[in-house]
Amino acid sequence: MDHETVTPYQKLPENIPELKVGQKVVVVNKEHPLFLEQGTIIEKDHCHYRVEFVSTDGKLNRKSLWLPDHWIDNLPKELSCEDL
Repeated sequence: MDHETVTPYQKLPENIPELKVGQKVVVVNKEHPLFLEQGTIIEKDHCHYRVEFVSTDGKLNRKSLWLPDHWIDNLPKELSCEDL
């Protein structure tokens, strides 16, 4: 008779780098009106980040908004508007 051994479940560590204050980010939630808007993290709590936006839209430029951590991601170098 063959026996199959099942080991206890061990959660694999996530390799998601933590976002830090001062880091450039982009909104990645496709359903949000601010999708692909760029900004800088100015504050954080346990699962939300306060992002100050840099935008050509005068109503949005320099405004800040609290966003959940899964709605934003590190800004890729290719999307940076600082080189313009």
